[in-house]
Amino acid sequence: MNLKLTLQKKQEKQRVVQMATFIGGDKVRFASLMDLFLYGDNRMSQNASWLVSHVAESHPKLINPYFDDFIVMLQNPVHNAVKRNILRIFSERDIPKEHLGILAELCFNFVHDVKEAIAVRSFSLSVLYQICLKEPELAMELKLTIETFLPHGTAGFKSRGKRILNLIERNFQI
Repeated sequence: MNLKLTLQKKQEKQRVVQMATFIGGDKVRFASLMDLFLYGDNRMSQNASWLVSHVAESHPKLINPYFDDFIVMLQNPVHNAVKRNILRIFSERDIPKEHLGILAELCFNFVHDVKEAIAVRSFSLSVLYQICLKEPELAMELKLTIETFLPHGTAGFKSRGKRILNLIERNFQI
């Protein structure tokens, strides 16, 4: 399967599942995908982001060498799909300690930016909660942030925010 040609086609779930199955846990195939994701043009990165997220779900260890690259991408202007899928990956992973500070800063900035896409803001809340599990002193700041934006949030933001508030109240002495 030629990943580059396939990613240039219209993105459909069935095609993404087929490509993810083709890549499987193969490090070489995954590295080829990551080259397209990291160094392709904006459209290629956008299309590859969904596949990267899908593969990461089944084979999370393949992602570990790319954490630095993901953070660099989040620090630069990229399509919302790229940010959303990177944040989805981080929200479901054990984040290495060396990435906690910069990732917390980026995610708080995304949440505070009301012009940011709702999915990016919502996944940022999940990443921030994961960070709070390792850095409990951030839990109060996350709680206050959610409470600030909750009244004016969309249904998706409110749902995620309320769920995380419940987790904070259950797991932290705040």
